[in-house]
Amino acid sequence: MHRGIRANLRIDVQCHLFPRSFIKGLSSTGSQLRISPPDERGRRVVVDSKTGGEVTFFVDDSPFVDPKMHIRDMSDYGIDRQILSLPPPGVDMILDPQEALRLSMLINDELARVVETYPDKFGALATIPMNNATVALQEIERAINELGFKGIIVSSNTNAKFYDGDEYDEVFRTLERHNTPMFIHPTEPVTAKQIGQDYKLVLIFGWPFDTTLSIARLAFSGKLEMHPNLKIIAAHGGGMVPFFSGRIGMLAKVAAGGGKAISIDEPLKPLRNVYYDAALFDANALELLIQFAGVDHVVYASDYPFGRNQGRSCYDESLAMMERLRADNNAKEKIFAGNISRLLGRT
Repeated sequence: MHRGIRANLRIDVQCHLFPRSFIKGLSSTGSQLRISPPDERGRRVVVDSKTGGEVTFFVDDSPFVDPKMHIRDMSDYGIDRQILSLPPPGVDMILDPQEALRLSMLINDELARVVETYPDKFGALATIPMNNATVALQEIERAINELGFKGIIVSSNTNAKFYDGDEYDEVFRTLERHNTPMFIHPTEPVTAKQIGQDYKLVLIFGWPFDTTLSIARLAFSGKLEMHPNLKIIAAHGGGMVPFFSGRIGMLAKVAAGGGKAISIDEPLKPLRNVYYDAALFDANALELLIQFAGVDHVVYASDYPFGRNQGRSCYDESLAMMERLRADNNAKEKIFAGNISRLLGRT
């Protein structure tokens, strides 16, 4: 058991579950994703058939698919509540909008049933088909109004497309109107081919860099200023943003030729208004994030169960990070629960 410093409440905002409806439904869609048979470790890899890239994986009869195993580990580690989500790429690689919508509905219906079955243990983020803004709006309204979701999850890019285009403005207005946060989680990065599949560099560096690009494009395009009530949570501490904040401030307005000009005068300001999850596993990195964004904009996350020992290492390392964090109990309680409770309410 690894309880360590005990906050009044511990809420984990980044926990993943593969609904069985997703596993079954993926094989009947026109997706470029394929699910491999179990390997020698029992992993079933979700492969991008176009690039050959390993996008994600899961293990049958494990916490990847069984919420009861989540509850067991939550009890062992003193986690009061998890916010469940399907790990990316979600439905991004399903090109037909209606097929993407159909599968999103299956996923969200199943996650809603898990929350209904264990209301004191779980909340959830709705999967949204961002390939088509009209279809995305349809599922946002259903997920919020009919299923009771308090937040949505989108990938850092959808089929190599980011969200600074005008077609997403109505999506953002709808989320503002419902006061519903949007969690941006990395997916197969736009740089995956250039990085290559060796050394796990796509997973280690490529994924958080894609989150960096995603939130930077929203900030630099002026979309975050245009939608001031849009609440964004960026995974894994926002990637490079906190560490490179000085470089952003120094170079963002330097004229450098081609492409779009940065649309705002202070590009760091909207980035400091983003919320960031603490799935960093290093207290020094977390302290830098807090210095950049402020303690009120940081939320606890483990990335469970994507870790050794069926995900338990996610809690071993994230809770050890929180113990080593040089901050008082009030700050830690904000990170553990207060900030995400303010964002999502009773999820």
